[in-house]
Amino acid sequence: MSKYILILFLSFFYCSFGQEFSVELFFEDSAGNQDSIILGYDDNATDAIDSSFGENNIISIPYNSGLEVRISDEQKSRTTFPDPIPATYHTKKQIFQKGCPTNFSVQAIDIITENWPVTVSWNNSLFNDDCRNGSVFTSINPGGWWDTGSPSEFECGFFRVELLNDNQITFCDNTEYPEFANNENYSYLIDNNTIVSVFWFTFGNQSLLLNTEDYNLSKVLAYPNPTNNKVKFNINRTNLEIENIELFDISGKKSKIKLDSNDSINLKDFEVGIYFVRLTFKNGNTLLKRIIKN
Repeated sequence: MSKYILILFLSFFYCSFGQEFSVELFFEDSAGNQDSIILGYDDNATDAIDSSFGENNIISIPYNSGLEVRISDEQKSRTTFPDPIPATYHTKKQIFQKGCPTNFSVQAIDIITENWPVTVSWNNSLFNDDCRNGSVFTSINPGGWWDTGSPSEFECGFFRVELLNDNQITFCDNTEYPEFANNENYSYLIDNNTIVSVFWFTFGNQSLLLNTEDYNLSKVLAYPNPTNNKVKFNINRTNLEIENIELFDISGKKSKIKLDSNDSINLKDFEVGIYFVRLTFKNGNTLLKRIIKN
């Protein structure tokens, strides 16, 4: 009889706390504050709070000082058309409904810190699987998936990382620059007027989630960077054609710049500082690159 009780207990334990797959993402801001969240999936999970998978709803708990990272439906609820609706969950662990290979939901990752940039790291060997080898972390709102810009992209060049191909990425506040300030698509205010930056994560299969144009954009590099004068773009590695190029300084002021026959720009007449180059391609896609002039 005791053997059957033990089997029943183990079955309950597995159903209550196990999941098919999970990964922990570790965050650290520039002041050394650390936090982490857990994301995963299972056939028996939902995209709401499942206490059987160890998920806890902390929506009523105030954010911690320093760095805090949460998974929530806050931004989605606040931008529901035609009228906002109350958010239903904040959590540190979210196990999705399994939707392999491309039908996973997109989860918003909310981040509060006074010390940007933030670095996130993970075990990329966990993503070598046909169900998740296209999983991504991105600063671009899913409403523009993937061909719009973001504050983080404008500030530091980060718009998306594929978790199989890297194990760490450093990214910037998704609220910083004037053209994106108070943009509800990338951030929101909480009661004490603290700004919460929003990023997004989804599991997915690479061959279906990312199309050829996305892949080509990810291959465009700007080098050398930092630079004293010239910066070259390796457009020849792609099938993309540049239609227009724009240069902005850190305040958002636009300057004229030309691309020469070697797909390079020359910054010799510009002051030392941080600049942003926006490339517009003939297929309609745009790409923003952060350039440091020494």
